[in-house]
This record gives sequence, structure tokens and C-alpha cells, in this order.
Amino acid sequence: MSERTQITLVGLGFVGTSIGLALKARDPSLSITGHEVDPLRARQARRLGAVDRTRINLIRACEQADLVILAIPLLEVRDTLEAIGPELKPGAIVTDTASLKVPVLEWARRWLSPQAHYVGGAPLFNPRLSPLECKGGPEAARADAFEGGLYCITPDTGTTPEAVEQLAALAEMLGARPIFLDPQEHDGLRAAVEALPMLLGTVLLRTALDSPGWREARKVAGPAFLQATAPVVGQARSQAALLRLNRENLLRQLNAWLETLEGLRAMLLAEEEAPLEALFTELVEARDAWMHDRQRGTWEEQRREDLPPSGGFLKRLFGFSDRRPPPRSR
Repeated sequence: MSERTQITLVGLGFVGTSIGLALKARDPSLSITGHEVDPLRARQARRLGAVDRTRINLIRACEQADLVILAIPLLEVRDTLEAIGPELKPGAIVTDTASLKVPVLEWARRWLSPQAHYVGGAPLFNPRLSPLECKGGPEAARADAFEGGLYCITPDTGTTPEAVEQLAALAEMLGARPIFLDPQEHDGLRAAVEALPMLLGTVLLRTALDSPGWREARKVAGPAFLQATAPVVGQARSQAALLRLNRENLLRQLNAWLETLEGLRAMLLAEEEAPLEALFTELVEARDAWMHDRQRGTWEEQRREDLPPSGGFLKRLFGFSDRRPPPRSR
């Protein structure tokens, strides 16, 4: 094995394979090992060139890695950390792509040895891609999946600056912009924009299914109902865990939502048009502004002095200069 950094991708679905493709687009000489229990997915990731090799044995895949990226569902992270924790080589860095950071941080504290370094990560997809383009297995993966997006980095209080710097460099290699959040803050934000929509979709679907008129209503349900209930789609166990593991943050969001709902109810009871029209005028403008910022990535910049330096690290870790990837064909 060469002295170059060894990267292991655990999980070769859409996210893991897209990370591999993006890294290879940046530097084809990177050494990337993949672990995937599904042989079809493993074969597809190799065929696409996202990984150099795959290992069905999790320990074998991770034991010599300098950087381990867990691109697997939240509920699988705990058992994976428990399995690989004692086997990682000293100095290894472990990160993940799960949507919650506090539970993963607690598992990492329990199962990783003091010689390993955990840094939480949550990449957000390229804002120019549609939700449908960001789903599926490795066959749907793409090197620009994170281009122009944000990459949330959630260090622990004891995380070394070097480990944080390395994850920031990884984010930049994916074409994303790193932002730094406290793990608790991250999970609170995700409760508002991910878990709450799922819960509202659940309430809407449950109410509709329990309605005496559902037999006829289902015939006329269109795009609005489809879009509003879309967050409910997924594995039941994973959906339930996402709510349960972020319970306190979600309850706060629910309380705020109930207050807003009561306000809307009062407007409807008052039968006054002006307050409702003013509300929707404000909300439409706010949503349009958010969509504009999201599509262009024009968020308020973090001060550069607050960001870890990454240029030197790119040379030390990956062995190449801080160059941009070649243009990608469309």
C-alpha cells in the first residue's frame, strides 16, 4: 500500500457513490475502498469508478483507512461504529452523512477509541438538482450531487482542529461550502425543516385516511396532496427513529406550529379577508427570497477567519494542489 491517504466509503447508495465520484473527479489517483453488503450495488459503484475496490467484510474495509465516511442510514451508524471502533488505526478520522448529529456523536464517544477522531458531517445536495434526481441507488449517483451545496460540519468540543480541517477539505473537494454548527444546533434546525414537514405530512395523510370522504377524495387528490405527503415516504423504522431521536427539538417546533395553526383558525373564524391576504403576501415573498438564495447559494458568508485553513491540508492529505475539478460534461 502506498503512503497516500486511504479512504473508505461505508455504504454505496446514492450518497456514498456520489461522494466517490466527486472525489475521483477531483483526483483520479485517490485510493478509495467501498463497503457494501448488497453485491449489485458494490458492482455498480466499481463499474462507475466511484471506488477502486470493494470489501464485503466491514472490518477489512476500514482497518487501514485514514478517513472513513459512513454514508448509511442513521439507525445503521450505531452498530457500524461499535464494530469498527476497536479496529481503526490510530489517527483515523470517522465522519458520517446522517441527518442527526447528536445521537451519532454519543455513539462515537462510546464506541470509538481515543486514538480515532470523529467529526460529524451532513452534506446538502446541489440546490439545482430536483428531489427525484437525489434518490435511488448507485445507478443514479452523480459527481455534481453536492456541487454548490452546503456541507454542515458539527465538531465535538474535544475534536482536534486538524480533524475539522480535514472534513472542511473534504467538503470543498465535493464542490460544497463548509459551514460549522454545534451538533445540538444542527439537530434543532433539522427538526424545523425536515422532521416537522414529515410530521405535518403524517397528520395530513392520517386525517385524510380517517375521513369518511376519503373514498371519493382520493380520486381528486392531486399534486398539492402528493407534495405535502411526500415526506412520509420511506422506511417506517427510519422515519420513526428520526422523530424519536430528535424528540425535544421536534416538540418545540410542534408547539410553535400549534400556535400558528390557532392563529390561522382565528382568522378563518373572523371571516376577514385582509389578514389572510396579508399573511399570504408575506409568506410568498419570504419563500421566493429563500428559493432565490438557495438556488444561487447566496447565503450570508461566514468570515474567512472563522474557517479552518484547508489549502495546505489538501496537499498533505490528498497529495495534490488546491485545483478545481475539470469541467463536467452534461
